[in-house]
Amino acid sequence: MAEQRFSVSRDGDHVRVVVPMPPLSERRWQSRETAFWMQSLMLFQSDPRPRALFEIDADRFRMTLTAADLAERIEADWPRKDIVALRKNRYGHGLWIRVQGTLMETYLEDMDDELIVDLSAELWKMIRKYDEPSTDVNLAGIEDTIKPRSGQI
Repeated sequence: MAEQRFSVSRDGDHVRVVVPMPPLSERRWQSRETAFWMQSLMLFQSDPRPRALFEIDADRFRMTLTAADLAERIEADWPRKDIVALRKNRYGHGLWIRVQGTLMETYLEDMDDELIVDLSAELWKMIRKYDEPSTDVNLAGIEDTIKPRSGQI
């Protein structure tokens, strides 16, 4: 498996996934003028903004994306249960997100496919984690006899 190019942190029920901004040499600039000014600015300060930030808890899925050229910022906040698909786009590059009844859109199209596959798998796992029952009954509704019940050792 390739190196993981995003970080995951947990604070109780809240999960944050951060994809850092790529190095200046890997960024795509919309114009030479923007590139010149951004590179000049970066000589004097570091860029604290991540390329992508995802925050997930039991109720919400929040996403903040900053374009690599810093020209655009996208913020979204949806009910976690309304996220019905989150995966690599089958027909092109990027992260495809489907939100029940409101949205089917691709994001992060400039990121490489391997990162998107790993990122989408991690995000989907976290989104679905909150749907797991807290009892000793599995998702099919059958009692799980393999693991000991709470309080039994």
